[in-house]
Amino acid sequence: MLVIEVVRSSLLVAALLVSPVVCARAPYRPPVEAPVVAGFSMPYGPYGPGNRGLEYRTAVDQPVRAVGPGTVLFAGPVAGELAVSVAHVDGLVSSYSYLRTVAVRRGATVVAGQVLGATTDRFQLGFRRNGLYLDPAPYLGVALRPRLVGAGVTPPGAGCAV
Repeated sequence: MLVIEVVRSSLLVAALLVSPVVCARAPYRPPVEAPVVAGFSMPYGPYGPGNRGLEYRTAVDQPVRAVGPGTVLFAGPVAGELAVSVAHVDGLVSSYSYLRTVAVRRGATVVAGQVLGATTDRFQLGFRRNGLYLDPAPYLGVALRPRLVGAGVTPPGAGCAV
């Protein structure tokens, strides 16, 4: 588990980078082309603090694509926000949160890369298996690395971890 303490100052901020290159062993693909701004942090209990997925900084109306083939379990509003959940053949359930629009319906079969909807200015991808939250990064074949950058600077991309 990766734990990062973020200290904000006027000079430096911590950013998480996700590799834009998908490693060969990854069974799933990233759902959006955008930087990850917050990594997974195991929640403390069903309602406790933690980050239940990867948070991306996206542009409004950016397409969100299915990470892999599966069946749509849910497509609609959750607590005033639009979301989609997809069940995959290996038992994994991927969830796509903070959507501006939804392009699929419950029960639909989707293929990897199919558009599920469009983003707001942020987006979260979550993975669950048997009701337990999992870190999506290893399934996507990407590595999150802490990186210090100047305030207001967008970090550059990075390759797969060795």
